[in-house]
Amino acid sequence: MPSDNPTPLTPVGLKLFLKDPAPWKIYLARPCQYLTSGACCQKYWASHRFSKEIMDAFQGVLEQIKAEYTPEGFTLLP
Repeated sequence: MPSDNPTPLTPVGLKLFLKDPAPWKIYLARPCQYLTSGACCQKYWASHRFSKEIMDAFQGVLEQIKAEYTPEGFTLLP
C-alpha cells in the first residue's frame, strides 16, 4: 500500500543534488513530493507516476525554465 505522503523522510536524492558543485541546476521532485497541501491524489505518486498529466506537468516546468533562463539544453538525471 502506498504511503500517505510521498515526501521522503531522508531525501537522499535532494542531498546529493545539493552537493553538486554545478553553478546552475534545478531539482524537480517526484510527483506530489514537498507539497504542504492535500491537493495531490495518491495515484500520482503510486500507479500514475508517468501518466500523461504528470509528464505534461514536467514538460510545462521545463518549458518555463527554458523561456525564463534560455539554457542551451538540459541534462535530466533520474
